[in-house]
Amino acid sequence: DNATLVVDGTFVDADNATLVVGDAIADNSTIAAGEETSEVAALGAQHHARPARHVNSAKARNERIAAAAKRAQEALAAKEAELNKEHPKREQRLAHRKQQRAKAAISAVTDVGGTAATGRTESALPTNTPKIYIISNTQPGEELENAKSAQAYVANLFETYAGMDSSEAAKVASIEEETFPARWPDTLETAKVATMGMTEGDDVRFPVKDVQATLADKDQHCVGEACKLGLQKHLGSMLSHMSVWKKALDSGADSFVVWESTALAKHAVSPLDYAELESELPENTDVVFLEPVNLSPGQFVKKIKSSATGTWGEHTHGAEECVNQSSSVYLYKHNHMCGGVSTSALMFTKRGAQRLRDYVATNGAGMISTWLNSKCIEKHADGLNFNCYIAQTKKLDKSMLGGVVPTWYDDERVVSESVPQPDIDEMDFNPKKFNQLGCARGGRAFAETAAWLPISADHTVDSERVVSNCMMASIATSMGFSIDPCAADLPLRQSDLNAQWDALQRRARAAKADGASVASLSLALSDDAKAYLFESDNDVPYGNLEDVASSF
Repeated sequence: DNATLVVDGTFVDADNATLVVGDAIADNSTIAAGEETSEVAALGAQHHARPARHVNSAKARNERIAAAAKRAQEALAAKEAELNKEHPKREQRLAHRKQQRAKAAISAVTDVGGTAATGRTESALPTNTPKIYIISNTQPGEELENAKSAQAYVANLFETYAGMDSSEAAKVASIEEETFPARWPDTLETAKVATMGMTEGDDVRFPVKDVQATLADKDQHCVGEACKLGLQKHLGSMLSHMSVWKKALDSGADSFVVWESTALAKHAVSPLDYAELESELPENTDVVFLEPVNLSPGQFVKKIKSSATGTWGEHTHGAEECVNQSSSVYLYKHNHMCGGVSTSALMFTKRGAQRLRDYVATNGAGMISTWLNSKCIEKHADGLNFNCYIAQTKKLDKSMLGGVVPTWYDDERVVSESVPQPDIDEMDFNPKKFNQLGCARGGRAFAETAAWLPISADHTVDSERVVSNCMMASIATSMGFSIDPCAADLPLRQSDLNAQWDALQRRARAAKADGASVASLSLALSDDAKAYLFESDNDVPYGNLEDVASSF
């Protein structure tokens, strides 16, 4: 009796009655499908309000309720069709959830290191998880062994917990050849895949132009500018990631995950949760960083129920007890963090990977980690405006979070819930309020380490919504910039920062002239200048080739 069906197909079992779309209707059911709901509810209420002697036969009553329920189901189906038309991925997401509710899991797992995980008895896990591409040196050695361990760990998780057979589980993760420009033409094929369709023409940039130069060389050695400057490692890393984007896009998958060979020890979300995470992502998502952070990366978005509680192995990030026992995955925006996150584990949507490839073909790229993080924080009317998130199973301390933090954030009983979209949208474009809310919770510790200090060029149109680069709060504090993150109007203006920078340098030179030992300070000023400014879309990271070469 009194079962409740909500629009996405989930239900509350109120009194041993279970109700799903298309199945038998339980007595006195309430169906959330618009006006038809009230008709069913009213019929049920009439039944309970009348003395038994005035009630028609059970058969007649049930026929009336069933007829009303049928109309409610039709209204529900129409609403579902309308929503699926407006949001194409919604139907797929519902299918993911139904699979999770239907699948049972086995109760024990053994990780790659041979240690049995405990504290877990059952699980409902998806089998349609995004594929994991593990980038690795494929020559025998430690890196390849790490990649193989990661691949085996993933396969074991899905074989043990998702009920996959061994051959199916082995397909979840594959090892992809990393390219090494110093060894070209060996591993050059990976670079060719990465730049397929991009190497024609004269107006190509890093890393495409270096592949173009190599293909034109009779020996197919790395002869481009990046290799001349000793940037082979960064060139190879960027191309290796781009190769995976291309392969995944060619597969037609809606999403995919990229692991570097070190990701096993670092990944912040279990592969068992990838399908549910993908199904819960906002429609505009381009990339999700899957390595843990400790400082506020942006507005907290939602909790997502984890299917991996108790399954993390001892050789993983989940060896930390608070991770292994967490019942949720925490999703945050990644647009209010200066300094960046490692690219050792990333989830891309098809939309995001295609947008990146198109952008690189026209504008070039840079060092993968610095460049990709910069695309997450830069906002321009005619720019890429990449939509980035961070997901992790270990929740961030709310004292280190900016923006809105709901009361249920620390409530372990709430395993799945979302922040209202208007609050999320406001924090995107109101950095001052974002910091003020963080300062109210975390005080000076938040202000001096985690506050968001975006920078906007003075000449831009609608500069309040333009972010060109950013300054790390810790640098603003340690270097003596007169900025109070808890009260400053944001974004900061480039001209104001330049004036303060000049004053700091003058003071450093004066101190040196007075005989003070400030050599270390002068060096710190020079390095910090590079640390907080992102130079976008240059042929190589940070812009000035000589500066880059001298830093290696």
